[in-house]
Amino acid sequence: MDVATYSGWRDLVNDTSSMSVHGIFFDETPSEYTPASAEYLQKINKAVKTAPGIAAEKFVIHNPGTITDPRLQDDSTDLTVVFENSYDQYKKQESVLSSLPEDRSRYAYLIHSISTISGRNLKRFVQSISKHAEALFLTSLQEDYYEAFGSQWKEVVQAVDDLNGS
Repeated sequence: MDVATYSGWRDLVNDTSSMSVHGIFFDETPSEYTPASAEYLQKINKAVKTAPGIAAEKFVIHNPGTITDPRLQDDSTDLTVVFENSYDQYKKQESVLSSLPEDRSRYAYLIHSISTISGRNLKRFVQSISKHAEALFLTSLQEDYYEAFGSQWKEVVQAVDDLNGS
């Protein structure tokens, strides 16, 4: 299992102070409930939470990229990516996303193609979505958005920085 591999990194470098894994990001996790999918998610969470080589936080992130069936929500999942799509698609799902039952600290949004918003509108957008998701990834890129920073990167960083009162 990959969790065992990653939790073993600290031992490979033989230096616990400089390199360690603090959690695992599981991509493409199930979003629809079946007994098998619930069992699978519990199994991978337990593997992280009990892995001896992962630092004390043992943070678990699931990325189904969409809203999951509530029966799959588990206290051992620290963060769930409930949206991974374009800004236009976000606008279509905004009301559903903003009404999710868990605390914002349990949710993340990954939104690409935000090039149609800028300046004050971007700041307002960041303020609005941060009320519903603690972890945010925003980019103006429309393709290969995880491989480079978009042209609005500094503006996005500034909007988040302003949100944090810096």
